[in-house]
Amino acid sequence: MAYLSIRSVSKSYGAVSVLDDVSVEVEEGSFVVLLGLSLRLA
Repeated sequence: MAYLSIRSVSKSYGAVSVLDDVSVEVEEGSFVVLLGLSLRLA
């Protein structure tokens, strides 16, 4: 069983989709880092 469960997350900025149906499960005692670009949309 997961200690933390995140399911079906989506995010967009206007027409730009940055997350599309993302799911993550983290087991107890795990160390998790999420990395990605940081874009300025103008």
